[in-house]
Amino acid sequence: MLESRLGWDPTLDRYLYADNELEANSILNELRQQAENTIVTALQRERPTWSDSLKPIDLNLLAARFRTPDRRNEYLVWMSIDLNSLEDLNQGRDSTLLETGLAVYDSTWKELSRRLETVPVSRSDTLHVFEDKYVVPYTVQSDQRKIYLSTHVRSHDGRQLGGYRFSLDEPPIDNRTFALSDLVLGTYIEPTTRKTPFTYHNMLIKPNIAYRFKKSGLVYIYFELYNLTLQNGQTRYEIEQTVRPQASKNLLTNLKRLLGIGTKEIQITRNQVGASSLASEYSAFDFSSLPAGKKVLVIRVKDLNSGQSAEKEVAFELVD
Repeated sequence: MLESRLGWDPTLDRYLYADNELEANSILNELRQQAENTIVTALQRERPTWSDSLKPIDLNLLAARFRTPDRRNEYLVWMSIDLNSLEDLNQGRDSTLLETGLAVYDSTWKELSRRLETVPVSRSDTLHVFEDKYVVPYTVQSDQRKIYLSTHVRSHDGRQLGGYRFSLDEPPIDNRTFALSDLVLGTYIEPTTRKTPFTYHNMLIKPNIAYRFKKSGLVYIYFELYNLTLQNGQTRYEIEQTVRPQASKNLLTNLKRLLGIGTKEIQITRNQVGASSLASEYSAFDFSSLPAGKKVLVIRVKDLNSGQSAEKEVAFELVD
């Protein structure tokens, strides 16, 4: 029940994110004192009610870190709402109204920003709906290492509620060394001049929040390279892309993977040139020849002018 109130009160969010029992008890005492002061006033002016009919809305979130021109962290955040968990749509209505919100806090739980809006949601929305998920995109910029995000979704009549929270803890990308952004996988990614909610740095990114892809389709990837070294006005870099089965807790499965039994790994290497210290990369993969299951995509890039290397990886799943 507490998690359904995420983003409503910074003190409550601090309690849910407490690092240890001592901190949790201290914050709980604050909440208790607030409640004692509030209850007296509320009982004098309002009739308390309780409803056990509140139903959940299923949410999922995905965040990827990039860099702004002034070298601050910039996170792409996608909130995914499961349409099958919305009662209005399940009861045959064409659309419903939802209140969506995102609150951002610094490491001391000081509120930095809050966004609230009411959005019409329908299965026929070809812009925001991806495989029965309504996706709300956000962009969050910060020059701080650690921030907290709290989101909520509430039905217009108050009968359904969903919440999600997590922390983002990454130092701003250094402007002195070669670095990569996070890796973003999607169902479709391509350059565009169109301005849409899913356009980022002139790229149309249709996200797949769950990172589950059908083998019969393509898997798209997007990432950025920072601080490439220019020589004679040109950058040169090598991209190595490796896809392998994800490590398992099962010792026999891991042994088979090490011995190459029943597994298949793909590795592709290509060279690129450019004329800027900043580069964007996107490509599409055909994994139809791989067996279904959980995989890891590793991107390793070497700056051939400076000799520096950087590496990122992302886990995903292939399904039949």
